[in-house]
Amino acid sequence: MSASQAARGGIVIHPASCRPPAATVEEFGRYLRHCDPAVLAYHLPRGDFSRWITGLLADHSLGMHLAAIERDLGFRHAAELERARRRIIHAIDSGSKRLRCRGFRQRPDQDQQTRRSPQAENTAIHAVAAS
Repeated sequence: MSASQAARGGIVIHPASCRPPAATVEEFGRYLRHCDPAVLAYHLPRGDFSRWITGLLADHSLGMHLAAIERDLGFRHAAELERARRRIIHAIDSGSKRLRCRGFRQRPDQDQQTRRSPQAENTAIHAVAAS
């Protein structure tokens, strides 16, 4: 938010928004009801809503309530990422087991003397048909 917008006391829903700044909490609520979900996805993790309400409108109680909602969203998002990670790992492990059952195996090092770089080891996964 620019200094001139803050001086006018308005709340801008999104920097790229064509709407004028919201001058009241009620107007801010109307903007939120109709804004694109991408606007929420942009501002909520940053804590913008609670900061605007607390800083511009000096409503500390409402600002603290919004901050709790923003933090809760962050915790749930982190939990969803972890759940997605576990599901991906499970799918990879299951797929790897299916490949081994069908006669495929991870490519063994052909020459124990030849060592791959750690970067190559981490990025190269090869499957070859078992002899």
